[in-house]
Amino acid sequence: MPFRRILANISDLIQGADRLVLDADAPAGQGTLTVQNIISATTNQILMIGDPGSERTEIIATHASTAPSGNTVTLAANLAQPHAAGTVVYIIRANQVHFFQSTLQVDANVDASSLVSLAAAKAIDPTSINNHFDDSTYSAGYYYYRFEDSVNNVQLQYSSGIPWEERQPQWAQNQVGYLLEKARRKIGFEWGDKFSKQDAIDEINDCFDYIDGAQLRWQRHMVNDYVLGQLSMGDFEFNMPANIYDPNSTRSILQLRIAGQITPLFYRDLKEFDNLMEEAVFTTIRVQANPGDTTLQVVNSDNFPIPSGSSSGTVHGFATNVDDAITYTGVTVSPTAGILTGVPTTGTGAITVVQPVGTKIWNKPEQAEPRWFTVIKGKIRIWPLAQAQFVNLDVLMDFYTVANRVQFESDTLDEDRYDMVQKWLLWKAKSYTRNNGKDDLQDSDFLLFQDSLKNAIRFKRSQKFKWTPKINQILYPGRRTSRIDEDNFA
Repeated sequence: MPFRRILANISDLIQGADRLVLDADAPAGQGTLTVQNIISATTNQILMIGDPGSERTEIIATHASTAPSGNTVTLAANLAQPHAAGTVVYIIRANQVHFFQSTLQVDANVDASSLVSLAAAKAIDPTSINNHFDDSTYSAGYYYYRFEDSVNNVQLQYSSGIPWEERQPQWAQNQVGYLLEKARRKIGFEWGDKFSKQDAIDEINDCFDYIDGAQLRWQRHMVNDYVLGQLSMGDFEFNMPANIYDPNSTRSILQLRIAGQITPLFYRDLKEFDNLMEEAVFTTIRVQANPGDTTLQVVNSDNFPIPSGSSSGTVHGFATNVDDAITYTGVTVSPTAGILTGVPTTGTGAITVVQPVGTKIWNKPEQAEPRWFTVIKGKIRIWPLAQAQFVNLDVLMDFYTVANRVQFESDTLDEDRYDMVQKWLLWKAKSYTRNNGKDDLQDSDFLLFQDSLKNAIRFKRSQKFKWTPKINQILYPGRRTSRIDEDNFA
């Protein structure tokens, strides 16, 4: 079976690392270093003396109990190599590298359960930039490595998955690896500190954000007949889909409807929706109410009518889709610990159905076929409350999501015009590697990206909102209808 050599680039360890500088020669066999200052030095640190890949570079720890003092750093062992004054000493976070294999490509920093250790962690060789492990056991899957600190028993993050395929994997044209390799070859750079593969993947996702911002409603990103939930008596609120582009407005919603009903629900803004609810108010049960209880302990009782004299008020609980009309004679007013008192123990107005914590309690609710909806804080509200004959019907939504984000080289782009992403990536690669991170808005690849985006918008028009007829008028998408128009349409 052919072996696969897995490489771990140790130059990553010195990126952003604190540094010391030798102020005097340090001969082999010496147990201390004389440095220009000891500001960053302490006990139990790992030092790399010299640059990665240099012949005399070595890794050694500082002493466990003797703290640096003056200009002297005491080491845990004697030096194996001589080092001249002026040599840079990096304070790094690891002295070992550990290699793993997995049949799956995963984010090992989230879930490493599929990883198998190929061998025990081994000491980093600082004289070679690419430390390696030769594997002859596996012929497929992905490899991972992580750096480890054996002095303080600390493990750093896992690397991204490295495909088993020797050298250059053959990526499909719409895979992330293809885009990355094409950009690297065309611009002529190597992955490193200025522009890493993770930087490139982040830029691909930024490109998706830019494209989605230019035009939200791309046809292939439309989700049809998504089930928000089922209608139940007394409940009028549903969570927005987790992957909807804009959860706080209607601009991602194509339509909302009740299963089996011809007419979609009509949108109302919050002010109009509140007007439709008229005098209806609600709160939720904070302590379970059982049959025979004489009080209803609710969250907010501020807006519930306070009966006078011998009169009583009525509220409705809809647990288990039963309209339980409960009467009360008094109110302990509170926005957080309200109580409705004087509930009869039996007979008319008594609690007949257990009302669990969180159940909505309504005063003057309207029950009919739901016809309107609004959006509030990532939720959909519908009105009126569903009558019994509509219970358990699905609430369906057609909406727009966004292009899936990518994480690995093997991920595929679900964007129709992957060439747009390629132009963006070429432009950004030049920004990172040639312009010190500064974007050139006149760069040819950026201009080509803009042209591709404009063409995609012009020639691939998104689906429009359905138009609703009005008497002697045209109703444009997103515009309001009057109540009379809705009645005529229905």
